[in-house]
Amino acid sequence: MLYDPNWATKNDVVTILRKAKDIIANPEHWTCGEYARDINHSWVRFDEAGAVSFCSIGALAVVSGTNIKVAENSSAYKLLELAAKEQGSSWPHEENDKGHSQAMAMFDRAIQIAQVG
Repeated sequence: MLYDPNWATKNDVVTILRKAKDIIANPEHWTCGEYARDINHSWVRFDEAGAVSFCSIGALAVVSGTNIKVAENSSAYKLLELAAKEQGSSWPHEENDKGHSQAMAMFDRAIQIAQVG
């Protein structure tokens, strides 16, 4: 596990957000509607070897070395939530599902918030 969300430092959170963003920076490695998909665009667990594309939260869980539930309770997720709300969504899943560019913008804003805070 890269970090325990209960003990994450500001630098840990920024690193996690950047690495998760890097995973989905290429639109071919980003998805919506599921945490992860395989090469055939079928649903797979985010931690399966066949997973090739991820939603924002799936990427966050991969980088964090946690499961989805823990990732959704992490400091990094909370920053994505703030960024998503600024962009007009109720939560990160909703913002992710608006499109790849919106997901990237959400990560950029979450990183910015983390660096200031």
